[in-house]
Amino acid sequence: MDLSDLATLATIITGALAITGVLQWVLARKQLFLQVMSTAHDRYSQLYPVLSTLPSTLQKYDDLSTEQKQAISAYVNLCSEQFYWWRWRKLVDRDVWRVWDTAIAEKFQHPAIRLAWRHNHVHDTYYKGFKEYVEAKVQNDLRSAQAIY
Repeated sequence: MDLSDLATLATIITGALAITGVLQWVLARKQLFLQVMSTAHDRYSQLYPVLSTLPSTLQKYDDLSTEQKQAISAYVNLCSEQFYWWRWRKLVDRDVWRVWDTAIAEKFQHPAIRLAWRHNHVHDTYYKGFKEYVEAKVQNDLRSAQAIY
């Protein structure tokens, strides 16, 4: 085996390692995507029974039960994480985000969630851009929300 044969062999091995590395990365991203989707689905499924009991008319935040307040807080945190997974980590694709975005927009139009946001959550710390995103949803200003993202 001469030097050119060794160089060719080294090139083939390097290429094979590079392809293996890329394939491992792609598989790891797909696995992470599935974990993100599963986590989001499971968490929302746990919250839905309480969120579905939120009153459609509400005078003040304190009219909500402790369980309802906790469910809204957990839901807002889930939305913040979904936003982060999409906007900053790129763990979900545009099609998934459109579904989540539509669902978030619908939920944030609910009087109890809007009131809880204004009373409590607007003052919390969230991932960059999330407050502006939610404010656009709460105000139902879709042009503003689309312009931000």
